[in-house]
Amino acid sequence: MTTYQHQSKNVRNTILIFILFTGLTSLIGLGLSVFFKNSGFLVAAAVMSIGQGVFGYFMGETMALSQAGGTKVDESTAPMLYNIVDDLSRIAGIPMPDLYISPDPSMNAFACGRGPGHASICVNQGLIDALDKTELEGVLAHEISHIKNKDTLTMTMAMVMSSIIAAICDLAVRQQFFGGGMFGGSRDEEGGGNNILMLIPIIISFFVAPLLASMLTFAVSRNREYLADATAVQLTRYPQGLINALRKISGNPVPTDRYSASMAHFYIAEPKQYYDEPVKDGWFSTHPAVENRVKALMDQDGQNPQ
Repeated sequence: MTTYQHQSKNVRNTILIFILFTGLTSLIGLGLSVFFKNSGFLVAAAVMSIGQGVFGYFMGETMALSQAGGTKVDESTAPMLYNIVDDLSRIAGIPMPDLYISPDPSMNAFACGRGPGHASICVNQGLIDALDKTELEGVLAHEISHIKNKDTLTMTMAMVMSSIIAAICDLAVRQQFFGGGMFGGSRDEEGGGNNILMLIPIIISFFVAPLLASMLTFAVSRNREYLADATAVQLTRYPQGLINALRKISGNPVPTDRYSASMAHFYIAEPKQYYDEPVKDGWFSTHPAVENRVKALMDQDGQNPQ
C-alpha cells in the first residue's frame, strides 16, 4: 500500500468511526429515552455525538497535549530535539509539527493532530533522559511517519469520541438516582423502582463505556505501528536507532504519571499505570509486542534477529 493509499484509508476510517459512533450513541440515547419515557436522552446523545465529533476534529490535538501536560518548546529551549524534528520533517516532505515536552518520567512520545500542517509531537522527559541522539531520531521519525500517513487524524478522533458514551451514561445514572435534573422526573416516580430494568443505566455505565473505548482503539489497527516503524527507517536510514530505542523502552518500563486509556493508542509504546508483565500481542493490546516490532525491523534491514 502506498503512502497516498494509506492516507486515504485513514480518512475513510475516520469518517466510518464518526458515523458508527454517532449511530451507536443515538441508539443508546433512544433506549434510555424509551426507558425513562423522555426524549431528552435521544436529543442529548445525538447533539453530543455530532458536537464532540466536530470539536474533536478541530480541538482534539489541544486536548491530547493538555492531558499529557505538554509544554511547547522551540529551537532556543530544546535545540537538539527541535533540529531533529526539523530535519526529519524536511526529509518526509511535511511542514514541521509543533514540538512539546511533557514532564512525565516514563519513556514515551506521541504525535497528534489532523495531519501535515496541523500536528504536534510530544516527548516525555523520561524518554529524553534515557535515549541517545540516534535513538531519539528513531522515535521522532516514527512519530513524523504517523503525521505523514495521517494516522494521527484517526487516532485523535478515536480519543475524543470515546469519552462521549461515558458522559451519556453519567446522565442516565444521575437521572436514575437523583431524578429531576435536565430531563425531568426519574423512573421511580412511576412505580418501577423495583423493576430489574432499573439496572440498565448502571450496566451501560459500567460496561458499555470501557468496551466502546476499547473498540475504538481496535479500529485503529496495530498494523499502523509496523508501517510507522518501517517508514521511520526510510527517513533515518538507520534502523538500529529505533531498534535500540524500542528495546530500552520495553526493557526499562517506568509507570506513567499521566495515564489515560483513551490516549494509549497515541504513544510509540503502550503506556501503563503500573507494570507487572511485558506487553504482549492480543485483542486488548493497543500496540504490537516490542519483540515483534524489533524482528520486523531486523527483517527489513536484512539482519538476523538476535
